[in-house]
Amino acid sequence: MSFNTEKKEEISLLSTKLIMPRPRQNYIVRNALFEKLKHCSQMSVIFVKGAAGMGKTTLLSSFIVETKLKNTAWLSLDESNNSLFSFWRYFRAAAGKLVADLETDASADLFFELHEQKKSLIFLINALCSNQDYYIVLDDFHCITDPALIESLEFFLQSMPDNLHLFLLSREDPPVYLGAMAVSGKLLYLSDENMKLTQTESLAFLKDTMKLKTDDEELMKISKFAEGWVGGLQLAAAGGVLSGDLMHQTGKFAADYLNREVFCKLTAEEQDFLIRTGFLPWFDASICAAIFTSLDFSAMLENLLNKNLFLICIDEKHGIYRYHNLLSEYLKQRLAEKTEQEQKDLMCRAAAAFEAHHSYNEAVPLLIAVKDYNNAMKCIEQMGSEIFTGEYLRKIPEEYLAKNIDLATRELIYYVDCGNFHAFMHLCNVMLTVWKDTPLYPYLHFARDIFDTHKSTTVLPPAAPLKQIENYYLQPETIALILLGCSSLMIMNREYAKADSYADQAMQLTGRNSSIYYYSMGCKAQLAEETGRLNDALQIYAQAETRMSAEKVSFMRKYNFRIGIIGIYLKRMELPQAKKYLERAQSMVSANFLPKNLISYSFDYNLAEYDMLSGSENLGEEMIWQVIGSSDTQNWADRLLIELAAADRISPNRQAMILSEYNSFLSNSSEPSPVFELLCARLYYQQNDIEKANSIAQKVLSFSRKNQNRLHLIEADLLLLQMNTGTSAAERRQRNNLLREAVYYAYENHILQPFYIERSVLEPLWTDFYITMKDQLSAEEQVFIKDIQRVCCASAQTKQTILSAREMDVLNELAKGNTNPQIAEQLCISLSTVKTHVLSIYGKLEVSSRLNAVEKAKQLRLIP
Repeated sequence: MSFNTEKKEEISLLSTKLIMPRPRQNYIVRNALFEKLKHCSQMSVIFVKGAAGMGKTTLLSSFIVETKLKNTAWLSLDESNNSLFSFWRYFRAAAGKLVADLETDASADLFFELHEQKKSLIFLINALCSNQDYYIVLDDFHCITDPALIESLEFFLQSMPDNLHLFLLSREDPPVYLGAMAVSGKLLYLSDENMKLTQTESLAFLKDTMKLKTDDEELMKISKFAEGWVGGLQLAAAGGVLSGDLMHQTGKFAADYLNREVFCKLTAEEQDFLIRTGFLPWFDASICAAIFTSLDFSAMLENLLNKNLFLICIDEKHGIYRYHNLLSEYLKQRLAEKTEQEQKDLMCRAAAAFEAHHSYNEAVPLLIAVKDYNNAMKCIEQMGSEIFTGEYLRKIPEEYLAKNIDLATRELIYYVDCGNFHAFMHLCNVMLTVWKDTPLYPYLHFARDIFDTHKSTTVLPPAAPLKQIENYYLQPETIALILLGCSSLMIMNREYAKADSYADQAMQLTGRNSSIYYYSMGCKAQLAEETGRLNDALQIYAQAETRMSAEKVSFMRKYNFRIGIIGIYLKRMELPQAKKYLERAQSMVSANFLPKNLISYSFDYNLAEYDMLSGSENLGEEMIWQVIGSSDTQNWADRLLIELAAADRISPNRQAMILSEYNSFLSNSSEPSPVFELLCARLYYQQNDIEKANSIAQKVLSFSRKNQNRLHLIEADLLLLQMNTGTSAAERRQRNNLLREAVYYAYENHILQPFYIERSVLEPLWTDFYITMKDQLSAEEQVFIKDIQRVCCASAQTKQTILSAREMDVLNELAKGNTNPQIAEQLCISLSTVKTHVLSIYGKLEVSSRLNAVEKAKQLRLIP
């Protein structure tokens, strides 16, 4: 099966938002406000408030031009930026104008993850920290209302460096808390009153900027009625008649005035042009050429500029313009007066024009607005498969999205990355309806069930032949995701070679640069853990950790790796490492605004197991029952239940539920996991059904030997050893052989957990085992047995978490009073190795001398 993987992916930003609007010709210099703004280098935030048309944008752009303010960046906001990802994505782009490292960052598209905000913001804050002053203008800041975005902004404002200065231009009061800055003298606030033109400034605006030719008395009259509102002065000038009407800054008057004094005085052609372009985020000659069948763009633009209309030049070099919000909002109202079909036709033509320019960020919202979802999805397909396209796909009705298996799969990945498993499940259900009776159905079914943590897996969906999927001409990412679903399915079906092959195929299909890489590595780590290849699993996690440290990945991908590695350390009984990653995972959650119930299952599962293995069995049991809750299935919690069963903490009623579930597997001719089988074997043994318990355990042992599953082989050996209670020589020999096999398959990967679980059974057997088997044991196995015994003794956790087996050997020599050379000779190791172990012992015991080390070890009962 071959697929084309050569698909270019790029992140498209609306670059016009990052360009400072050019101040209009002959603008007035507002000296009084300029004097205030000259203190901007001493301020963290300069907040400028004023209604529409008060001249906020012109004030800042003219100030920057007049003062030649260096290191400035501009971001014009609108409603599309009122989300975490969109805002910070554009903010990073604006900051990239100032900091080269941000501008050239190859992973800029993943700069700000939806649920890893604080870390991303700290990265940005550190990047902006410099010995140079940086100035960033956020125009139309009133568009920011999203609570999560506001919370992230407040964190940024509290921590941003002293050399960064933000200009916030808004029609409304600040949505973020600025009280602390005001108290510390780091806030400059310009209010509506400050923004009003003085009479002198009003007259200068009418005469010099608007070039009105009339007597001073008439100009004074209009200035008085405008009450300092520059928009009112411009409306009057645009109308060509200096009426004496009161210039309200908001409400119905502006629209009425625009209609009566401005719009109605334009030619029919000019009116038509404004209505047909007023809804556009920006336009140039080529965009307008696609909308109008016949138009002299240059002449039209010159006429409108000469009539002092609210046109803003975004990019003079390329001739890109937009309308002031005041006029744009009015023109949208006029457009709404046309028939629905006329509006739709106009937006479709505009979308086609933007699409032809590869400006998909402008085309997609228009297509969605007219409910042309099929073409919207075609544009989204051209935008690459990175996370930001998920925001657009969310706006596509699921009944449409589900029919496009590639985009729907992309959205499923987006939901997983965001931790939005509820949306994932809902879209999966819609897709199951659409793709019923097709080869894709079983994979979608399985994908849904994987994320339903309490879902019964009594009947697994059958694996459809992958050859059949080829007929659907799917994108590589979609095929890869299906392959990874197959990989997980094969692990559950105990077909380990296929599971590994599917994961490799998925990675080869999409390459290392795809998000599929992390899912592939996750599957391979899961397989290595399942089969007891813990060293391989750790190596996989180390590779992923190295890559994650060099690039920015989504919160959920990083969180899943933090959680996944905990299971490895728990199986090795390396509890300090397990605790470290538990704390890291917990800090990731607390540092973000993700609802805890979305990720609590995986964290609580590992925490419960950690508690059980670290000696806090009461806490562990409480957490286990909290994790299981009211679920009517138990197989998904098999490992936790084994630890409870070994501690004799499962009630008869719960035992009956578990065994009933096991029998339901058998009645459906399917097999549960080996761990669940061993759990049931243990319960049958506790109920004195020795024959059935032995049969199940022997079955798991036979399977594990055949398929090289070290972990379950060890667990089955130790459970069978527990069932062997005879005293004959043959039975003793059988016990020793089972234990010998368990040690042999455990020592290389340091699999200690099964021995700890069976510690009460193993404790009286070690002496006989060691005497009988010592000559058959390698040096490495003998060291490993010491680790087992240390883990399994009464104070197992204290000892295990402090010193390794070799460090204990050195400690015992220290207790005898031997010198370093004597210890080296006694233990057959180098002198430098002895010194290394001694220093490690000092550090772990928190002492600074041999004498203190021995005393502390005795207090902890590490040595007699």
